[in-house]
Amino acid sequence: MRQMLIIIPILLINISPFTTGFKFLGLFPLPIRSNFLMYETIFKGLADRGHEIDVLSHYPQKTPVKNINDIDISGSIPSLDNNVSIESVSKMTRIESAWSVFRTHGVDVCEKVLQHRALQILRKSKKKYDGILIEVFGTDCLLGFSHLYKAPVIGITSSMHLPWADERMGNPDNPSYVSNYFIPFNKNMTIGQKIELATATVLSKIGYHLISTIPSEMRARDFFGTDLPPLDQLAFNMSLLLVNSYFGLSDPRPTVPGLIEVGGLHIQNPKNLTPELATLAKSANGIIYFSMGTVVKLSSFDNQKLQSLLHVLSQLPYTVLFKGNVQDLRSFKPTDNIHFSEWFPQIDILCHSKTKLFITPGGQMSIQEAAFCGVPIVGIPFLPHQVLNVQFFESKGAGIGIEYDDIDEFKIKRAIKTITDNNTYHKNAKALARVYNDRPLSPLQTALFWIEYVIRHKGAFHLRTKSVDLIWMDYYLLDVAFIFTIIFIVLLYLMVKLLHFLQDYFDYSKLQIKSNGKVSTHNNVKATQ
Repeated sequence: MRQMLIIIPILLINISPFTTGFKFLGLFPLPIRSNFLMYETIFKGLADRGHEIDVLSHYPQKTPVKNINDIDISGSIPSLDNNVSIESVSKMTRIESAWSVFRTHGVDVCEKVLQHRALQILRKSKKKYDGILIEVFGTDCLLGFSHLYKAPVIGITSSMHLPWADERMGNPDNPSYVSNYFIPFNKNMTIGQKIELATATVLSKIGYHLISTIPSEMRARDFFGTDLPPLDQLAFNMSLLLVNSYFGLSDPRPTVPGLIEVGGLHIQNPKNLTPELATLAKSANGIIYFSMGTVVKLSSFDNQKLQSLLHVLSQLPYTVLFKGNVQDLRSFKPTDNIHFSEWFPQIDILCHSKTKLFITPGGQMSIQEAAFCGVPIVGIPFLPHQVLNVQFFESKGAGIGIEYDDIDEFKIKRAIKTITDNNTYHKNAKALARVYNDRPLSPLQTALFWIEYVIRHKGAFHLRTKSVDLIWMDYYLLDVAFIFTIIFIVLLYLMVKLLHFLQDYFDYSKLQIKSNGKVSTHNNVKATQ
């Protein structure tokens, strides 16, 4: 009995969260609901473990959640949810795409959010925080709170690796094999593509500093005060960066200890379908799920392309779950096999045993859910990172990509029939799922461990790689390359001088021999005479 009394407390310590929770401040200024899902999963996980989180966002909890205190800034910026036209993103150049991230989703967001009254109250708060969770994307202006509260910072990126985020962690991003957020090149590149990718990698970092950091710093100093350190200094002092990526769904790349990949963190275990959907699934030969994500407006889809897509789907012997408002479909006459809704439980549908295909732009979270459930895709990407995601599925034999401009009835039908009539795509998608889901800890457990690790170790600056403190000349060993170049030039010079000396020597020797030969001949002639 006494042994049991000793063992039980030990077990409780091992399985329970911290008895004394940490206090966190979460700063998520971008008004994109799909991105926020990842952040929400993290801070709800922290709350479940007994930690307290004050969350600044556009998406307050609909019902109160224990340990979560909302700082509501909704309405300060127009929401991007289903508010972007397909035409604007499909025709966007790479420079325009970078400007959108750095300016529209960066400086403009910074300026409007800092004007909100909730930020004024937060700045004057005397509350103490153990750590700050912050969104890393288009601006760092809210990093001023890390200086204000003297708390370690954990950055969270809801997208794939960002060049300017890798830089602050000292994470290598050699463009000879590492793709870029703005450039969809990754394998078998031509020399022109290599030059373009290398240029984009460098310019995206410079562009972020010039277009986002400098203007954001001016606005941050107006808000926090002139004693605010440079934003670059605060950014490069980040303790940890959580990235929504995973090597099982992209080409492997090196990562430093302070950068942790937690791709798929937002995914919850699938539940049973609603009674209505379960009835549809039961009578279906198979399910095809269509969704253009949460950012672009379905109503902006080119009418001819949309009608071609719907006509093909209406002729299939499968049940089609089409995410979208039927009023956006203009002249299309609904058919019995296509069911429309503005919202579907996506993960529950994708993981259902009868789901045969997912038609998607290939956004980061949708592509992760397809990999998690092992469902093949037909990808219609609009943005460079979506192109990379679709290309990866294609490389694994688990999907087919169609460019938006190339959409017509023939191409859509061929892509869908190729996948639904060939079980190889389904098998390859299931194989991809086995790789993607085979991890020592779930993405959420991984994220929570490292967040708590940083706080336990007062910022965990031992994770910080020395490369963060190196200037670019030292990082790329340009000083060493310069020395080697000088040595090479000197050696080359000496070698040329030696060759000239030897040439002159041998030329002189030949002249001496010829001269001696002429003298000897002349003497012999004289002797004969």
